Amino acid sequence: DDRALQAYREAFDQFGPYPLYDNPWLPIAELRQRIIASHQILMSRNDYIHAAALADCAARMPVDMVIWQLGGEANRALGAARLRDAETQPYKEAERLRSEGRQAYHAAANHFERLAWARRTTSSYPQDIWQAVETHILAGEYEPAIDRINDYLATYDRPQRTAAYVAQIECLLHLSRVE
Repeated sequence: DDRALQAYREAFDQFGPYPLYDNPWLPIAELRQRIIASHQILMSRNDYIHAAALADCAARMPVDMVIWQLGGEANRALGAARLRDAETQPYKEAERLRSEGRQAYHAAANHFERLAWARRTTSSYPQDIWQAVETHILAGEYEPAIDRINDYLATYDRPQRTAAYVAQIECLLHLSRVE
């Protein structure tokens, strides 16, 4: 898995910017399919470290928005796995794992924000921005969570609006300031 990931990294490093990308041996659509297939294999093996790393390095290329979705999902799964692992470890190791879990959640939130921004004029935007909210909260990043909640509330008038207000209150309480 490390060798495959390194091969992907080397390939991504050799590609130019998307508008200039023109490779007859590996069209962009095939590259996208290979990335998705590799990601699915890694996720099915619960290899969240490599799945997140693949999505993170693929996100440097504007292959398409699917990569940001995969990156968000992989990093969210990695964050959850790290926090689960921390529950059974001695204090120092548990702290390290919790820190890695929060970092993975932060990366997931960034992927979801990029995805939401790219799809801001579509019906997917509310779900994308809500995923960013949830992962910011899981990362303990309440200020950005509040910002994304406000974005969400500005565009969405459906049942989740109540959940958004509750999440906003919880974030404010974590920050010790109720407005």
